Parts: sequence; C-alpha cells; structure tokens
Amino acid sequence: MSSAYCTIDYIITHLFHEKFHELLQFVVSILFLAIGFYCHVTGCGYYGLERVFSYYILFWAGHIMSKTHFLKSLSSFLHIIVLILALLSLIALKQYGKIELASNFYTNPLFLCLSSFAGWSFVFEISNMAQKNKFTARLFSCIGQNTLSIMILHFLC
Repeated sequence: MSSAYCTIDYIITHLFHEKFHELLQFVVSILFLAIGFYCHVTGCGYYGLERVFSYYILFWAGHIMSKTHFLKSLSSFLHIIVLILALLSLIALKQYGKIELASNFYTNPLFLCLSSFAGWSFVFEISNMAQKNKFTARLFSCIGQNTLSIMILHFLC
C-alpha cells in the first residue's frame, strides 16, 4: 500500500502543479475505490491488487488526517463526544454489514469509508485517553520498546 501511494504521489508531484496535488490524490483514491469495488463484486483479482485499489482511499485519508491533525485540536469535552459518536456509529454500522480485509469483502464503498473513519476515530480517542494516564502511558511505552522481543517470542511459540 505504501509503495502504491508513494508511486502515485511521485507521479502526481512531478506531472502536475502543487496546488492540485491533494485533489488529484483524492480523485485517484476514488477511482481506485471504484475499481476495487468492481473487483470485489465480480470476484476478479490479480495478486491482491484489488485490495490495494479498495483500500488506497483509507491510506490517503489517514495521510490527510495526520497532516492536518484533524482530531488533536479538539477540547477534552469534544474528545469524549467524538469517542461516544464513534462507538455508536460502529454499533449502528455493524447491523448493515462487515469488512473482511483479507478477502476484500465489504458491503459497499460508503460503508467501508464510514466504518473505517468511525473505527479510526474510536481507536484515536482511546489512545489519546490512555496517553493522558501515566500508568497506561508507561505500560504502552514499555510494550513499544519491547515489541520485537514480544513478536519473536510469539513466533517461537
């Protein structure tokens, strides 16, 4: 996914004016989403390329959110509201379908985008709250520093 995004980004940067950069990335991501959904509906695929097409828009959206610091500028009260809305959205969306990334299965493109944004917002807000608590911040810091060791032990088991 990163390779596809960087390749498209390189092409757009070198062929078009900078002010159209984000707009063109958005257009490419919508086009790729349409191609990915077509591959999902018809069952055609080539070495997992259909997954790249389907999920490119999520990678692009994550890039935009990290660049704009979309949720970081909110007040504490609004963080709680976003957390509650994200949780309620995930509960409501669960009734309408599911997403299986490995098999490129999702109900429709709008469902994919809404579910992904709600899930991302929920995880972001939970991690934001965990970061403010000293105990959980130290715990996750310790886990982060020992991630490779933990992963190797899991592979050995």
